[in-house]
Amino acid sequence: MLVQLPKNQATEIYHSINGILNKAIDDAKKEAGIDSPWIKGKLAASKWLGVSRNSLDKLMKYGLPVHFIEDMDICFFNKQEITKYLLEK
Repeated sequence: MLVQLPKNQATEIYHSINGILNKAIDDAKKEAGIDSPWIKGKLAASKWLGVSRNSLDKLMKYGLPVHFIEDMDICFFNKQEITKYLLEK
């Protein structure tokens, strides 16, 4: 059995589903930090760069920008700073 909706109902359903999917994608990006300019922690930075933790430590030793919050024992990396540093090498 084939059911055909009037064009305006089909369009409404399409826009509704499209909105739900776009919101889900935006929420997933936000939770994953994809749109954030910051990377929290060495493990996440090494994954983002596609290098080992040892390689990241060497890059930091040679001047890769990193921001420490001493009281909390947390480090952050700025994606633009990392990209600039690598392009200049």
